[in-house]
Amino acid sequence: MVSGLLKGVITLPFEVVSGLTGIVDADSRSAKYLTAQDVNLMQEKVISLLNDDNQTKTFWQNKQSGNRGTIIKGEASTRHKQKCFHMSFNNHFGKEKETLKELMCADDKGLWKVI
Repeated sequence: MVSGLLKGVITLPFEVVSGLTGIVDADSRSAKYLTAQDVNLMQEKVISLLNDDNQTKTFWQNKQSGNRGTIIKGEASTRHKQKCFHMSFNNHFGKEKETLKELMCADDKGLWKVI
């Protein structure tokens, strides 16, 4: 199952993934403990969540690293005429956990970016 999810990430166009590199703050504990594969799984899940008007929460898990988390799509807003959502990333690694909050907005091409 994980390999299928990872394959989906790899096939996403570069421009879709490039704006999502900031979903894990470089100064966070998540950046220290999450693997590149974990972040790829998160990217795939957050894109699906943001593009689904009926969904507000999703779950990711990497059986290889043992890391997992939930992503919650919060309140919608508008910033510079762009549709935005407040996102919460609840990451679990080992016995530790961390919550990261990000604002994600769609640009004029409909690509989601971390603001």
